[in-house]
Amino acid sequence: LTLLLIFRRVVSPTVAIGGTALYVLCGDVRFFGMLLLTEAVSVWLLLQLVYFYLTDRPRLAGVAGALLVVCHWQMASVVPMVLLVYAARRLWRDCVGAVVGTIAGLSPFLVASTIIYGHPLYPLLLNLSMNTVGYVGESGALVANDPLYYLRSVPATFWLLVIGGLAAAYWTWVRPCEQDRARPGATCVLCVPIVAAQLLVLHVVAVKDTRLLVPLIPLLLLASVVVADHYARVMPRSRYIAWPALAFSMVTVMPDRSLAWEIHDMLNDPVHQVLEARRTIAALGAEEVVYTDVNDLAVMAHTLHRTVPVIGDGADHNVHLLSARGAVAREEIPSGGVYLTWDPGAGQVLDSIEGNKNGVLYLVRWQGRDMSATTPSREPANPA
Repeated sequence: LTLLLIFRRVVSPTVAIGGTALYVLCGDVRFFGMLLLTEAVSVWLLLQLVYFYLTDRPRLAGVAGALLVVCHWQMASVVPMVLLVYAARRLWRDCVGAVVGTIAGLSPFLVASTIIYGHPLYPLLLNLSMNTVGYVGESGALVANDPLYYLRSVPATFWLLVIGGLAAAYWTWVRPCEQDRARPGATCVLCVPIVAAQLLVLHVVAVKDTRLLVPLIPLLLLASVVVADHYARVMPRSRYIAWPALAFSMVTVMPDRSLAWEIHDMLNDPVHQVLEARRTIAALGAEEVVYTDVNDLAVMAHTLHRTVPVIGDGADHNVHLLSARGAVAREEIPSGGVYLTWDPGAGQVLDSIEGNKNGVLYLVRWQGRDMSATTPSREPANPA
């Protein structure tokens, strides 16, 4: 709805409906909208920010930018870009209003962080450090930044949106934007710097995932539709190329992560097997620590037991090494420990759950060398 309202301010009703329909057809947008991840919330807040910018409400734009910072670490670059746009257009009063809105939006979180952690920016700085110095890979070692990750992993069809974004950047460079924020050029002036800043952040931090590109899709689509609509009026024949290409891009964007395959993977996720093991785990007692090859956060959430991820050869590697949480290798699991694993070894099998494609997941009393403590013996060098 917010995207439709934005489109209605800068293009015709027909183009607005068509552009919104293209967004709805995007498989990744639909898929990540189903998950409890920050990408969907970030998309909504980004569109709210653009709408407040276009409707001359800089304080609310600042509040939306502040909530973006709290929502997702990569969004810390959005507010500076908004302030830069206001300053470049010499809208000083609006710039001050955006600063006021940002401070007002951040204040409750800064106060809470100061009370809880003793530093107003502690969560942000911790998250920043975890995402810039490397993350733990399958071997348990730190993985260096890979600047070319997105060039290799993003399919070619996504670049049609990138081309639209580059066209919007060129258009705003050669054609000074009008002061009226209801004009199409003003929309591109805001969207292009935000997208550029986001891409810069994604390429310099060590944590990589194509899902982090999802918040850029609506902004790239918005800029692409605005530019395509402009050139369709200036050069009518261009519409026969621009609109089909844009539609093809949105329908097939990120085909290696298409909605059908994602749903298939979700249906076969080993977490379903964890759910079937809950009753057996509950009967073990609340004090038990569960060592797990499977997603440790999911195991903890569904069993209400403390979990310890097992990393190294033979483990599932779908673990989350959060701050101040340790991990162990398979040989470091204490004798008698409760262990969710694909390979029970000599352990006493307490439960076994068949999977559609994952094989059998075993809940065992591990038979290994004795250890003096049941807590993790080592901390990951850099939790991720």
